[in-house]
Amino acid sequence: LEQWPYFVLAAAAAGVAAWAQNESAAVVPWNEHGLLQRTAQAAYGLVFYVWKTTWPTDLSPMYILERDLDPSRVKYVVSMVLVAVVGIACLGSRKRLPGVVTTLAVYAVVVSPVLGFLQSGAQLVADRYTYLACIPLAALFAALLVVAARKQALAVWLGVVPLPILFALTWRQTQVWSDPVVFYERVVAVEPDNYIGQHNLAAQIRIRSDRAPVDRNAELRRAVEHELLSIQAHPVRGNEGARHDLGVLYLLLGERAKTEEAWRECVRVSPDNVQCLEELWNLLLSRGDLAGATALFEQALVAQPPNLGVRELYANLLVKRGDRANAERIWRDGLAAEPRWVVGLVGHAECALNQSRMGEAEAELRQALALDGRNVEGWVLLGRALRGQRKVTEAEQCWQTALLLAPGHPGATALLEKSRQESAAGR
Repeated sequence: LEQWPYFVLAAAAAGVAAWAQNESAAVVPWNEHGLLQRTAQAAYGLVFYVWKTTWPTDLSPMYILERDLDPSRVKYVVSMVLVAVVGIACLGSRKRLPGVVTTLAVYAVVVSPVLGFLQSGAQLVADRYTYLACIPLAALFAALLVVAARKQALAVWLGVVPLPILFALTWRQTQVWSDPVVFYERVVAVEPDNYIGQHNLAAQIRIRSDRAPVDRNAELRRAVEHELLSIQAHPVRGNEGARHDLGVLYLLLGERAKTEEAWRECVRVSPDNVQCLEELWNLLLSRGDLAGATALFEQALVAQPPNLGVRELYANLLVKRGDRANAERIWRDGLAAEPRWVVGLVGHAECALNQSRMGEAEAELRQALALDGRNVEGWVLLGRALRGQRKVTEAEQCWQTALLLAPGHPGATALLEKSRQESAAGR
């Protein structure tokens, strides 16, 4: 009974953790990994951790979770069978071997949060997850040594002899964590098809080439190889970072044609990738290809409507070029698809404001702020719309609200000071 308060605290913390992971989009949804896949992953985890604790070879900082986990694969079938057999054996031996059954039960309970039923992240399993869960296994082993030593004193050496070996292996394994490049080299050495490991290794090689006095081009070429391996291992949506960084690497090597090819392929696979779209826009404009840059965005919008993130970027890029008419069209089309699009309401209102359509701008900005009252730019623009209609007091209140949300905001500060100076001069 005295432990129940801790159970309540643990349950509350687990709930908060699950919510936080879900909010950060780290949780794998159930429509991607159903109950059967999660059961297979959990069974594999139960077996894997005991196996790697008993025989710690080929350890990796990250074991990749397959995008399409197939429960019929041999390793999952064998794991599920082993867990079922051990579970049945435990039920039958709970009175005869209570210590063994209790040890395995405690291990299973403690490790259960990281077995994949609430999958978070891209790892199938992780060595670090069982530092606590495997303590009962060590206790069981110690108990078996005690029992053996009662019959044969020399049996205690069964526990002592492996210690120097385990110390040495532990020290060697810690070296994997000493350097980011070494870290990811280990990941891909254990799992060559680990696309995240290949991509991160390429990124770390590139970072090191910027800092260390090495043959930079040779290092960049090596990074290119690992990005290509990452894309080969995961060629579909979900690996945009590798495609984007591949283009950056080619750009650093001066191969602009390959850069464009890499970024275009990224946009083909993921039409909502605003990073590659913006990079391509600047690349095409640098050679004067405005038609190509425009077609790029129009194709992305057709490929995945309404693609609000791309619409926002496209409209802002058009405004920078002074093409306000097309920018307004982009905002308007997005709002037709999603009337509650706050960014679109603010963007379209700014277009109206710049054309002195103050009433229209005010209405749209009030709608946007009703949906998101913390939109600082919305308050700044609403102040401009009201000031343009000589509603000075209301305008200044809007700018004051903007400054409460974002202290020191340059636009709100300048507009508020100018309004007060004009009001003072008018008096």
